[in-house]
Amino acid sequence: MTTGSRDWESGLYAGLMLSLDKYKNRLKEERAYKLNAKPREIDIRIIDQDYDGDDRMDNAIAYLFERHNLIELKDPYEDLDIDVVWTGISYAAQYNGSGYDDTIKKSGVDIIPMKDVTLTFLRVGKPIKLFKLMVKSGYGIEEKFSGVYYITGIADIKMQVVVGRELKGEEFVPIRVQKKNAADGDVRAFVKTIEGLKDKHTKNLADSVMQISITKTRDSMIVY
Repeated sequence: MTTGSRDWESGLYAGLMLSLDKYKNRLKEERAYKLNAKPREIDIRIIDQDYDGDDRMDNAIAYLFERHNLIELKDPYEDLDIDVVWTGISYAAQYNGSGYDDTIKKSGVDIIPMKDVTLTFLRVGKPIKLFKLMVKSGYGIEEKFSGVYYITGIADIKMQVVVGRELKGEEFVPIRVQKKNAADGDVRAFVKTIEGLKDKHTKNLADSVMQISITKTRDSMIVY
């Protein structure tokens, strides 16, 4: 049994943004960011509005971030395979070569340098087959932080695969509670966090996560 095709994405999006809540005044996110006039979209674009090339954020996911950050959210019921990775890279290349930076309203050649772009794949489970293929192909995989794997050697772009269930730290509770059989401690911590929320946007994000968490808990109790 699976949840609706868009439900998991809303929950994962909400969990990601809640995990970055410490930097919400610094980061500007957009869902379904259109790469051009055609229906081709990146799941999330996050712009670091205070980017200076040196001030790294104290967050395992955002530590890699540059000014332009593209996030692909992957369905937990489908494989994250090498074709998906290459598609994400092609999106990043198209973004880089667009000739226009809408964040500063300027056009020009290499107006968005690739050194200022990062690509993140976020999935609840670990893509074991993908990692085995990458190692076999000679690509580099470094677990920079728990659940955060830096990928090198495949393309000239800063890239990471984030495994939600392996993330450590309180800030990632909103992501971890979305897995089946989430730890009781995480569930209690998340419920406690929700009770203290006042900002409307943050509360809406938390509600999305809670709906997915409840669904995961219900599904894990079903005998197939």
